[in-house]
Amino acid sequence: ASQTATPATPIASSNGEICLGGQVGRFVGPGEIQNSGFHGASDLPGAFSLELDLTNIPTPNGFVGVAAGSTWNFQAWHREVTPAGLSSNLTDAVSVTF
Repeated sequence: ASQTATPATPIASSNGEICLGGQVGRFVGPGEIQNSGFHGASDLPGAFSLELDLTNIPTPNGFVGVAAGSTWNFQAWHREVTPAGLSSNLTDAVSVTF
């Protein structure tokens, strides 16, 4: 999560690009790391969801509340199986104005 969107930037040792900049917070608390159920190229794509507490969005400096009219950007980083082995990738980023 971040209030700053940036042009897509490649991530070393990943197949994806990050679109978040500035102060990037990670949802790594209990129950926040999800499993989509997707296990490989032959499986159908999986999905996950995370209900957010808008009074406690993670940032590097602690949790903050979302202010009315503010825009937040969200992106998921996930594991990925490639012909070369395990890697990671990122979803497209989503911007939400509250």
